[in-house]
Amino acid sequence: MTEHDFDRRDVLRALTALGVTGVTASLFGGTAEASGTSPLDLEFSVVERFRPFDLIAPKFVQLDTRARAGALVETGLRPRAPFAAVTVEVTEGGGRVVAGLAGGGVSVLGTYDAGTGQARIELTTAAGTAVVKTVTAELRGSFGFAVVVNENAVTVLADTGAGWRPLLTERDQVRARVDLRDPAVLGKLGYAYGSGAGTRLGRVRAGYFGQAGVRDPHVVQYADGRPYIRHGKLYLTMTNAGLGFFQQAHWGVWTLDLADPTQLEQVAALFFERDGVVLGDHAGQIVRDDDHDRFILLIELVGRLRLQRCPRPPHRHPGRRPFRRARAADPATAAAHHCQFLGPGADPDRRPLARRVRRKPGAATVVRVPPRAGRHGARGRLRPRPDPARRRSFGQPDRRNDPATRRRALVPVRQRR
Repeated sequence: MTEHDFDRRDVLRALTALGVTGVTASLFGGTAEASGTSPLDLEFSVVERFRPFDLIAPKFVQLDTRARAGALVETGLRPRAPFAAVTVEVTEGGGRVVAGLAGGGVSVLGTYDAGTGQARIELTTAAGTAVVKTVTAELRGSFGFAVVVNENAVTVLADTGAGWRPLLTERDQVRARVDLRDPAVLGKLGYAYGSGAGTRLGRVRAGYFGQAGVRDPHVVQYADGRPYIRHGKLYLTMTNAGLGFFQQAHWGVWTLDLADPTQLEQVAALFFERDGVVLGDHAGQIVRDDDHDRFILLIELVGRLRLQRCPRPPHRHPGRRPFRRARAADPATAAAHHCQFLGPGADPDRRPLARRVRRKPGAATVVRVPPRAGRHGARGRLRPRPDPARRRSFGQPDRRNDPATRRRALVPVRQRR
């Protein structure tokens, strides 16, 4: 058996451990008819769950040593991408502890002061030092202290014995003062830590950020569709989720031991420099092209994803709670703001919106009404009909028994039937 050969059953068994619920014959080359097996004949069940969480990727630790005394110790070790973490063991916490990135007159630090009982994110640039965010915290005795940088998002975490928990995080205020994705800025920053009087530190670790869970698994393939397997390990890519939204994630290459599917480990971290910044684009595919001795990478350019809040037209009845009917014209915005995705190229203002129609007391039906002119406006944006029972509070007549009003309210319900 050559290094390119593989057993179909071993691959299926390994993919089952990842919870894959649909695999077609094209993954292994050829069609289902050619292999004699229909995808409908395959059955999968969950035998193992894998939910990795590592502030520092196990194979990407750049610093692991005993802490030295000092208000701010610069290690001189630098990450090549703004996806890094520094963890510090506090054996005796009675003063100040510091961790983060520093160098060249620029620093991005997370601090905790036991005297004031506050955790902060401090940013130092040529313009001076600024505290961009503060939160009250109570960390007693020995504990773990960590600062994570994901893109321009800085998160401070603590571990008091129950696992890492975030204390505070900030992105916008950091980005407004410095862009950590800029190679010129990133080239100056190295891992740093420190302590004040009354605080004793133990072990210090630093390196590339690991993951707060993974998603988007995709097998690395040859150009003809065969899976890429080396030394009995299946290579696949996954998105390493960060402590935030799309921009805080990055791409990783993992291996799955086919003999022991529970052995899943990250072997590479991929970052991309484009548009003058270093980004963590992800959710892509890697194809091995033997004919030209190369790997082909296809990625989604989500490292610089810009979000817009869903449209929310003003309510025309003062004093009343507006009826939420926000929509989004792209799936990323919809997911971020819990809105409805209209489809590619759709204009949220030109689509008919859901409308509440009161049929009887205590019951409401949501129906879709086609755009109309007049009360709904020339562009067809519908507004919620005021509750007749509350019109009197605005000095309007009570029209609950008006036949014309009742007919208008019941038309959409009849159309739906």
